[in-house]
Amino acid sequence: MKVTKLLFWMIFILTYISGRAQSIANGNIDGKVTDASTREPISFSSVAVYQRVNGKDSLIQGQQSDDTGLFHISHLPFGTLTLRVSFVGYRTLSQIIELSTKDEHLDVGTIPLVTDAKILKEVEIVAAKSDMQVTQDKRIFNVTNNMTAIGGTAESLLRNIPSLTIDESGSASLRNMPTTIYIDGKPTQLTLAQIPANQIGSIEVISNPSAKYDASASGGIVNLIMKKNREEGYNGVASIGIGNNSRYDATLNLDWQKGKWSITTLYSLNATHNPLTGYVHRENMHLNGSTSGYFDQNTAISLNNLFQSARLEAAYRVDEKNTLTVAGSVVGGAFNSVSTQNYYYSNSLGEQTSFGSRSTVPHNDYINTGGELDWRHQFSQRGRELHIVASLTHNRVSNAGDWMTTAYDISGLDSIAQPGYPIQNRIDGRIIGNQILFQVDYMHPVSESVKWEFGARSFTYARDQEYYFNEVQAEQEILLQDYSQDARITETVNAVYAMYSRKFAKDLTIQAGLRLEQSSLHGLSRFDGSTFGYNYPSKTGQNLFQ
Repeated sequence: MKVTKLLFWMIFILTYISGRAQSIANGNIDGKVTDASTREPISFSSVAVYQRVNGKDSLIQGQQSDDTGLFHISHLPFGTLTLRVSFVGYRTLSQIIELSTKDEHLDVGTIPLVTDAKILKEVEIVAAKSDMQVTQDKRIFNVTNNMTAIGGTAESLLRNIPSLTIDESGSASLRNMPTTIYIDGKPTQLTLAQIPANQIGSIEVISNPSAKYDASASGGIVNLIMKKNREEGYNGVASIGIGNNSRYDATLNLDWQKGKWSITTLYSLNATHNPLTGYVHRENMHLNGSTSGYFDQNTAISLNNLFQSARLEAAYRVDEKNTLTVAGSVVGGAFNSVSTQNYYYSNSLGEQTSFGSRSTVPHNDYINTGGELDWRHQFSQRGRELHIVASLTHNRVSNAGDWMTTAYDISGLDSIAQPGYPIQNRIDGRIIGNQILFQVDYMHPVSESVKWEFGARSFTYARDQEYYFNEVQAEQEILLQDYSQDARITETVNAVYAMYSRKFAKDLTIQAGLRLEQSSLHGLSRFDGSTFGYNYPSKTGQNLFQ
């Protein structure tokens, strides 16, 4: 009798385990949570799946939607389940779903949540974005409300970012290595002084670029994220700033959001007339330590800068997963630093022996026009995305100026010009070029902790580079060809990459990537018809592909 009971319970347990195993955890669902009235995605909403057990709903799986409203829940049992979606200020939505062994994946599509008027009247949520965020591969600084952005340029804004160094020429470096400047994830030919600070919403500092970025960006990347307004309806911001040293600043930002359409316009003006002064006092000494003479120099500089930029962007949301964006921009202005230096030489007694001056009057201006086509496709699976960008940019930068150097001897009360002086030079130069960019990026999460990224990029920059150094003698300009350049240069970089990342417990993440790059630079000198450049990889070069 005891043996019979034992066999009965063993058969019962095996039958239960077998039936239970058939219902475990091979189904998965995808979907997107949106606002029923605006159709905008609802980020971080609660999504839960319940199963009916003994007449009551039992929670099986749950998670939050991502910042685009997408969610993916896996390891679900087959059968009839209940999906419930909720968020503060909205009515909870319940939906019956069916998962079967014939179709393990179910796309529930868009789930619209309706606002709860009673809750909205009683609850007011006020949030402020943190000034700094740290992610796996970068640090993000929110500068929207930074006072430095008023009337300044990106150069002055970056001086307040930790770990970044801006030298006297306005170039950025990270850990003493040259840094590449990006705008909205794409390289730019604009300098930091040519980008108005009031257009920048946040700054990403990528100290260790992954395989996703060009090999030339190994010194680090500073990505400037421009401001965008994504509120429904009509929105606009206008600002005017006036400061000392003839500083003027004006911004006009208008946005229109309606249904599937979004149109953004932006205009910015920045002008400065900043006088600077400096001096040098140097004591020259003999080897024995006695004074041999003195050198004094007084410098007066006037920074005359004018920057203007305009951008028009139109975005069309084809459906819940596809967005097409077309944008055009114009950036132009002038950057001229007029300087005068008066210098004096004196003997050991402090008596002047010679003097002179150096003056520089530049005539520099630039204009940059561009168009961009952007397509973004978001899959049902959370975090899975395909992004394609194509852009064409035309830029023209002038580099011209007049230099004058004088030197005089002092003989009693008479001033006599030293031999070979005055020296007068005239610079005339410009860079005119076109940049073409095509880039594809695909992100594919395997699970909540594992992700693959793939991409391809092609960049071409063809330009005429002219720099004419002339010496003025008897009011005649003589070209000094050894100091000049007149060339046609074409630069190309093609690349593909793959990157794998996995997140473990205790915030430990590993990332591995492979990037294959082909680059070339070819130039033709119009002075003598000679050619120059390189191909990489090449059969004769020292590289991994020999």
